[in-house]
Amino acid sequence: MNFIKSRIEKWKSKSTWGKVSDLLFIAIMVLLIFPDGRMLYRKALLQTGLFNMGTSFYDENIDFTKEASAVVILDRAGNTMDLSHFSGKVTFVNFWATWCPPCRAELSSIIDLYEQYKGNPGTQFLLITHEDFSTTDAFLAKQNLPADLPVFKLMVDYQGSIFSGSLPTTAVIDKEGKVAYLESGMANYTDKAFVEGFNKLLN
Repeated sequence: MNFIKSRIEKWKSKSTWGKVSDLLFIAIMVLLIFPDGRMLYRKALLQTGLFNMGTSFYDENIDFTKEASAVVILDRAGNTMDLSHFSGKVTFVNFWATWCPPCRAELSSIIDLYEQYKGNPGTQFLLITHEDFSTTDAFLAKQNLPADLPVFKLMVDYQGSIFSGSLPTTAVIDKEGKVAYLESGMANYTDKAFVEGFNKLLN
């Protein structure tokens, strides 16, 4: 008991800046311990712009046309299709999971991008996961996110040029079936450079 009192008294004797520093340290540790806290921390990092440095298009010359049929997905209505179904469109593909903190951190920027382009017939958004729709729909409802997000279930054990198994992974496939953009790890998809590159693909 005396030890605790002495520690409290020692803390009280610190300068205001010292107390603030201690409280900030405790707050950061709490954020990192809890999953939702880690998501908020990563989300805040995205807003700093540190994760936009690598935003560029056509870094790699990948032709996805022959591989598109290997990615088989299921929609909420029970329809099965593969990615060749969306050929001729600029297709934004995001591999994600509800339990993945980096996926959850970048999701708000993906939603903002989707809301901006969902009325454009030349685009298609695919949020692909191994999870059941009951899991993803419950997550969207709990997080108060749009229920009409284009979530699809991956029906095959696919790993290829646009997905190596790492979550999150995002690819943008152009109208000709070339991989225009590929990112493994979280990113901010409302970044100005990314949006400008995405717009160019539509023109």
